[in-house]
Amino acid sequence: MKKEIKNILVAINFSNSTENAVKIGLAMCKRHNASLHLLKVNKVNDFPYPIGKKALLIGFRLETMMAEMKSLEKYAKDLEETHQIKCYYHIEEGSFSTTVDKVATIYDCELIVLEKKSGSSHFSFFNNRDVSTIIKTTSCPVLVVPENCPHDNFKMILFPFWLKKPNLPKLELTLPIIEKNASKVILFGMVKSPNDIKELDTVNRLMRSVHKLISITTRNIKTELEKTSGTAKSILKKAVESESDLIVISGHVKSNLPIFGKQSKNRFIINNASVPVLNLK
Repeated sequence: MKKEIKNILVAINFSNSTENAVKIGLAMCKRHNASLHLLKVNKVNDFPYPIGKKALLIGFRLETMMAEMKSLEKYAKDLEETHQIKCYYHIEEGSFSTTVDKVATIYDCELIVLEKKSGSSHFSFFNNRDVSTIIKTTSCPVLVVPENCPHDNFKMILFPFWLKKPNLPKLELTLPIIEKNASKVILFGMVKSPNDIKELDTVNRLMRSVHKLISITTRNIKTELEKTSGTAKSILKKAVESESDLIVISGHVKSNLPIFGKQSKNRFIINNASVPVLNLK
């Protein structure tokens, strides 16, 4: 069953620049006639005020918060008028990942959009750790947008499959995305050995199931099977070769420290993809 997209949440303080996340959020809201929710999360202020300065510093903090609220209100109104959409703004205090999940739940958001920071692979784990925490804790689909991503639509969508993904994610959200973008779809299966009957059957079964579901929305579906031991790298390579502008994956992205620099497949894909990655559960 196709799932309608009515509310999209964009966390606007996820990186120093959230321009691309907002751009994609806006484009999706216009295509789906959805409302945009901008969320600014501030850390809880538990700093002890010096004796005799408490009232002064609290007053200064309140002034800062009011100025921030007015600035965000103006930003939301400007987006509403320019793009002819409903745009709401929220300022919350608390843990970033917990607050994003809470607000998405309160406002029945079908999608969370986060922008990841660019940088070297040595620092990407620390810069983007909140991505994995949110994906782990929320039941809402999460769209991770690279900082320098030029795309705001999804004309070619890549769905990868491999043996350690035996269960289908909830793909209902992808159907309106395919429909509104008139997308072409690539179902990309990977096996370590085509002679392993169990592995081959599992991957083919997954692709047949997804093909059946997606064919409700489009007939423009291409199925490919490749022998590879480097699953994550093969996915990124296929995304480049096929000029895909969205990769759809499923499952958790481990938030613990990688051992000897080795990352999980999903984390590697998110950290290194040059196009948005949609994570489904």
